[in-house]
Amino acid sequence: MAYESVLGNPKIDHRGGMQIVDNKYKANVAGGAWKAGDFLRITSNTGEVEPATMTTSEGSGGIQCKAVADYATADGNIYVPVYELTDETEFIQQTTGATPTTDDVGSLSTLDLTSGTNAPTLTATNGVVLISDVALNKKWFLATQKECGAYGLVYFTLTPATMNAARTVAST
Repeated sequence: MAYESVLGNPKIDHRGGMQIVDNKYKANVAGGAWKAGDFLRITSNTGEVEPATMTTSEGSGGIQCKAVADYATADGNIYVPVYELTDETEFIQQTTGATPTTDDVGSLSTLDLTSGTNAPTLTATNGVVLISDVALNKKWFLATQKECGAYGLVYFTLTPATMNAARTVAST
């Protein structure tokens, strides 16, 4: 199933060994800016973080972190706070426009890392996240969605292969 309409970035539902760290990873300026909630990768040659690009299992670089705060390249090569993720960290995503189905549970999905939503998109055999559960016809209590309509919650985790994918060198 495709989750065409989502509200904001996925939230962390279950920490599963995740840690919030600061003063450990510097931002790779050449990798570009990011917003809080964006998925990040750790580079192989500098150990810096930059926006993740691995939307399918055919990609490279992996996903190891999630941004705690916005970062602008004008800030330079500074230490940035991140969530260090594990494959047990579970995320929750609000969907609108199409209610998820129980058939989605256990399926792999790609990620939309380009539109700012960082959300599961299409179920696929080469996905990087595993749909672990769905809640039908549910919405967050703070959602500004209208009272009627199709909506739901999708729970997902990063696959171990995504977390452990071969890291690539820093963007230049």
